[in-house]
Amino acid sequence: MAEKEIKKFWAFCDLREEVRIKKESGQSRPWTSDPVLQRHKFTNINRIHDKGTKLLMGLCEDLSTYRKFCASAIYRFSGSNNALIQMMQNNKPLYWFDLLKSVTPLFNMTAYQANWPNGRGSGRNFMLKTLAKFCNSAFGRLEPNMGIIQTRDVLCDTLHAYKMKRMRFQTTEIAKDLSIVTNLVNPDSECPMNVGAVKGLKYIFGSTSSKNLVQLTDSLLNPGYNTQVLEHALCEYSKYRDYQTGVRKAHQKVYKPSQTTYNNNKVIINQTKEAHND
Repeated sequence: MAEKEIKKFWAFCDLREEVRIKKESGQSRPWTSDPVLQRHKFTNINRIHDKGTKLLMGLCEDLSTYRKFCASAIYRFSGSNNALIQMMQNNKPLYWFDLLKSVTPLFNMTAYQANWPNGRGSGRNFMLKTLAKFCNSAFGRLEPNMGIIQTRDVLCDTLHAYKMKRMRFQTTEIAKDLSIVTNLVNPDSECPMNVGAVKGLKYIFGSTSSKNLVQLTDSLLNPGYNTQVLEHALCEYSKYRDYQTGVRKAHQKVYKPSQTTYNNNKVIINQTKEAHND
């Protein structure tokens, strides 16, 4: 039974990658015949291909390790809000924390990892008053081991020691970022499993044990994904299966209908312009 479900998982990964490649090559929708992937939005299998992660990597290129840590923390605690990237790109790192209050919007509330109800209350207070202290304190715990390449799970435990509520997701994201933009973290080390990834394992194996991740890592169908990529792929797969099973509703996270769906006059105009240009 598990073998059949494992194949379904890899088929999903392949299909989502095909969508990314077609989209990035400039092809127009639909990028797939799969009804769920055609209708609903998913992040990339490997987050290194995400627009926000690319912006973060570009920003971090010439920064010190501490500033890279700060940049990742600011970005991930805001729900991966690209407005924060723009602020950091346009200002010296010394002023980042002071300028947070001027960024509008401060949170990307379309991303569940923002983890703060409407960006108010404790979330806003954390971003504006506590985040700088968090970065100094957490990085202070890491600094004595700077010459030692750490694993993601140990790094997350170090960051989580700050004891902020509901921060496990963000610390996992920071650990992933640091494994990309620094030599601080082993990119092939074990990646802590967040709620979505655990749910993905349950869909595949009927079990939430992280030991099942080894089966996916060692699978002959694995195109070379490490545990970081697999952890995120499992999150997306759980969403995919939720749509298939009706746990997620048909109106959630859908692409806007293309103009060809509802505006035939516009299509005719576009076709006329294209014919004229030819």
